[in-house]
Amino acid sequence: MSAGAAEILGRSLTVAEADQLGKYLQLLQKWQRAQRLVGSSDPAWIVDHIILDSLLFTRVLPPESHRVLDVGSGAGVPGVPLKIVLSGVAFTLLEARAKRISFLSTVVRELTLRDCEVLHARLETVAMNRPGHFDAVVMRCAGDPSSLQASTLANLTFSSVPA
Repeated sequence: MSAGAAEILGRSLTVAEADQLGKYLQLLQKWQRAQRLVGSSDPAWIVDHIILDSLLFTRVLPPESHRVLDVGSGAGVPGVPLKIVLSGVAFTLLEARAKRISFLSTVVRELTLRDCEVLHARLETVAMNRPGHFDAVVMRCAGDPSSLQASTLANLTFSSVPA
């Protein structure tokens, strides 16, 4: 995982980042047995398709992003790996499904992720209640970004949307 992350990030993972990503991998494997969170419980598959793929978002997030919304976070993808390597950025992990909220809350608690909010709501609600709150929005496997209501996106007033 470290070599792949270094290639994506242009730097080595810190010891703390590597430790947190390892714990996240373990939590995904543990919870995968009871809830089908991701496509496989194979550690190599999770590293390649979940963790490293999530880190690719660092290449497109604007450097001025301070508050990022992860829409349809599910298993914490891409928000959790991003939060781990972008510790100075506040993340909101938005998820509408209750059983995924339980997993996300456990991850945030066990990894002691600061400035990482787990929010059980729909995007439309967040857009109405927090206009202008986010600098960027990320989403992966949460649907087609073009299908999002234009009025919902307009209320968010963010600087970019890496899809």
